[in-house]
Amino acid sequence: MKMIPGGVMEFAEAYLQSLPALVMGGDVGAIVIGLILFYVGLILLNKISYYVLRVLKYVVVVAIVASAFYAVVMTFIAKMAGAEPLYVILGLIGVGVGFAGVVVALYSLYREATKNASIAKIREEKMLVYHKQLLQEEKKKLDEAKEELEEKKEELEKKSSLQNLIKKQSVLLTIITYILIAEFGVFSSVTVSAPTIEIGMIMFALFTIGVIGYTLKNYPDPKQGLLYLGAAFVFAYVMSVILGHYWVGHSLEELLSTAYFALESLVAFITGIALSLFMGSKSS
Repeated sequence: MKMIPGGVMEFAEAYLQSLPALVMGGDVGAIVIGLILFYVGLILLNKISYYVLRVLKYVVVVAIVASAFYAVVMTFIAKMAGAEPLYVILGLIGVGVGFAGVVVALYSLYREATKNASIAKIREEKMLVYHKQLLQEEKKKLDEAKEELEEKKEELEKKSSLQNLIKKQSVLLTIITYILIAEFGVFSSVTVSAPTIEIGMIMFALFTIGVIGYTLKNYPDPKQGLLYLGAAFVFAYVMSVILGHYWVGHSLEELLSTAYFALESLVAFITGIALSLFMGSKSS
């Protein structure tokens, strides 16, 4: 008994075979999938050190964001002349978010590279003993300040709560940013969508099951992870409909019907979620 219909398997096989050509053709969805598969392949080969893999992850993100940004800019320039004001506004938002995403991705790459270079240098210089002594000194200081910390316990708890709130807001902002970049990129490039509504629905169902399992496995707090995923799903879907209508020109009737599953809007949705999950994985 087949768990996945033959049509889906045939489409997936044909898509994977054409993936290199789609990447070379500038298909942002294919670029995201291809680079993530490349990164996963490196992990499976286990031939590269942990620290180099961490840096490579951010190299992959820079490549994805830069390709999406390029696609958005080229499409915006090509269609800007004589375009409606709303299209121009959306285009400016896409270009702005894309530029910000490139800057953030480059900064994250620089930060990760310098951090891991420092760690590698410490390891090479055999400074582990020094760190052990440092930890012992810190422990002694903490013991001496125990009474003072107890007195300020309530204040520290409030501060911790505020930090957690800021962290949650930062995570959501990151998710929103990468979803926007990915979706603008997909809509601005030549994209291969599902050949039929039925195959699109099955792809969506399989993808949803997969990302829920991934989230439950990779988030230390599964409940919080599912809340982030739910927020990402809602935002990605809404933006895929908005951009599908105003940026590409599909009718709202089509986007709000089952026809959605055979449009590039579904590809944009999946690509945005995949990129945001990739950035939020444990190795980030």
